[in-house]
Amino acid sequence: MTIKTTSYLENKISGLYAEGSDGTLPLLVMFPGGGSNADAFNLPHASFLKTASDNGYSAIALNRPGQAASTALDLDPMADVGAFDANAARLCEVIDEIWSRKNAPHSGVVIYGSSIGGAIALHAAAKWSREKRAWPLLGVAVADIGQSPPRAVVDTWTTLPALETINLAQYIGLFFSAVPPWAAPALPPRTSLEPPVLKIPRAELQEVVGGWPRNWRAICSQITVPVHYSIAKYDTVWTINQALLDEFTEVLALKSPHVESAIIPGASHGIGLGPLAMSHIFQVLSFVARCHVAGRAPQVLVR
Repeated sequence: MTIKTTSYLENKISGLYAEGSDGTLPLLVMFPGGGSNADAFNLPHASFLKTASDNGYSAIALNRPGQAASTALDLDPMADVGAFDANAARLCEVIDEIWSRKNAPHSGVVIYGSSIGGAIALHAAAKWSREKRAWPLLGVAVADIGQSPPRAVVDTWTTLPALETINLAQYIGLFFSAVPPWAAPALPPRTSLEPPVLKIPRAELQEVVGGWPRNWRAICSQITVPVHYSIAKYDTVWTINQALLDEFTEVLALKSPHVESAIIPGASHGIGLGPLAMSHIFQVLSFVARCHVAGRAPQVLVR
């Protein structure tokens, strides 16, 4: 299995591609979280791309606008809404292109997104549900995205310096300071004395505490495909409790034929980066497998 670099929309969006052995299975398209990039889906200890390919699935991890070699969007750094929708629009264009030039009879597409990439995946699924694009969307899986940020997150993101991009590494304590060490992602060894840099548009962080908490209901209530939803017990970026999980699930279920949701014990923000990464990957692939069957027999995934 070889992971290849790829690009779309005349090099506006870059990514990583792993080809699976069964071209009839769904194509898995993955959106990274904020401050991250497609490499997050190819970690040495838990490669989503390799695991998908080893199990027959072709998978593409996209660098969202502004990540790695992908062209940034023209976002207002002071706005608290619009960044997620603009990301979703650009990435749906990428899937349009991928589908138009595909060389295998994939049964459809399943989108996976983590953290801010999860919110953008839900925007993309809502957009597809409204517009019914040329590619069949069989399902959407999201992780690490909630609806109610804690006060500490709200206060931090709303008082950021007025810059177009923020170095998220300077705020890493907000994510993991209260997380049990055994539940936190293992950070890679430092290879440089230079401070780490994790670039993220300020507008994306503003939307986490602004437009998304206001608008998540309107987005999630439009989705008409099966949904797999996971959030970590020790996620400190979102308020985590059963009532909020139930609320999120109920809104998704307004139009989705099937919603499965869970709080994941033993995990923190970035489930796919931490000690339960492989377990999470296989849970998502199991959902993708069921979406494949449901493409022919919808009754497999119904309430």
